[in-house]
Amino acid sequence: MGDFGSPMTMFGQYATQIGYPASIGPLQGVLSLNESVQQGTAALLETIAAVASVADHLILIGVSQGGIVLSLAERTLLAADTLLDLTSSTPFRE
Repeated sequence: MGDFGSPMTMFGQYATQIGYPASIGPLQGVLSLNESVQQGTAALLETIAAVASVADHLILIGVSQGGIVLSLAERTLLAADTLLDLTSSTPFRE
């Protein structure tokens, strides 16, 4: 598994940040938005698979590019008919 970032406890029992480049090259970083989002989506799905057997409920929060990653991960999970109690949120969306 990749680097999932540091665990945090301020959001509830346990929270972790999913590490990925979050790049929008050539403006910032070397990866294109699509490449970065693909890596983020893969990292998120890998993390969900790793914790799904021990977590009875997952809350996912994504901001900006993280919101795109959440959306694509949700589509993948729905297409696979994954039975998870999953709540996702993109803060600041009206």
